[in-house]
Amino acid sequence: TGTAGDEGPLRVYASALGGSLISWPRTGRVGTLPPLRDVRPRRARIAPCYYGARFSNPLVEEAFAENCYRSGITWTYGKASNGVVPHLTPRGHRVFLSIGWEPWSIPAGQREYAAAHEEVRAVDFAGKSEAHIACPTWLLSEGEAMLAEVERGLPAAVSEGGYAGANWDVEQPVVDPPTFCICPRCLAAFRAWSGLAADARLDAEAILGAHRAAWTDFRCMENAELAGRLRAMLRKSPRPVEFSLYSGYQSQRTREHYGVDWARMAPHLDFAIAGYGGGATSIADTLAALGEVPFMGGEM
Repeated sequence: TGTAGDEGPLRVYASALGGSLISWPRTGRVGTLPPLRDVRPRRARIAPCYYGARFSNPLVEEAFAENCYRSGITWTYGKASNGVVPHLTPRGHRVFLSIGWEPWSIPAGQREYAAAHEEVRAVDFAGKSEAHIACPTWLLSEGEAMLAEVERGLPAAVSEGGYAGANWDVEQPVVDPPTFCICPRCLAAFRAWSGLAADARLDAEAILGAHRAAWTDFRCMENAELAGRLRAMLRKSPRPVEFSLYSGYQSQRTREHYGVDWARMAPHLDFAIAGYGGGATSIADTLAALGEVPFMGGEM
């Protein structure tokens, strides 16, 4: 408490191992800031990341929540299961669930099956089978059981947690660095998709050389189709919610390094988020690629 501009001493120290280790106390100066304006934007979202508990004192959680509200924060990203969000939801606050499933990863309940069926697992650019990653072409065409396991948990988590949105963070390299999948199934699908002749050489070296741009586009297309599957799952929730995706700003690097082309993703999204460090050109390019899909940038 105090009047704006007031200053006083603040004594701080750090402790660990239940207080058995304590740092040497230091004294600094702390000042009282002017009151927050207590206004919120009508349309724009201010949504910091906030996952689990950050404070051990419930009074601090309540004070932090009040600070969030009065500073204009209307959403948080991550989880609702913490001591801050319950103070905010009665005031209209909303939360994005951060979807924890990594693209193409084999769900725990399907790993035994995948271990016994190498043909369903992705193959990396060195020709090695990936233990916990499914072949994208197989998953989209024949992997109903694996996708069903993802679906079993997702709509329920959204509904039970009272989330207003679910966001999928996709930052999975395609060729920067090279990842997967160059199994015969994926190579055949790429050959047909790109219109390559039946006798055209197609291996890891050719993909990273002559076909780098086309292969990147092919994998971005598969990633977008998978995003559409997640959105369809969320539509089955007892309380359907907004589906969004997070990645880098629209660029060739984002396509190669994160596997996301916002123009391909746009038809499958209700909302989009990108960050950090976007400039005027990259933001404009992302908006152009998204078309009518609402967009929020990031600030670190």
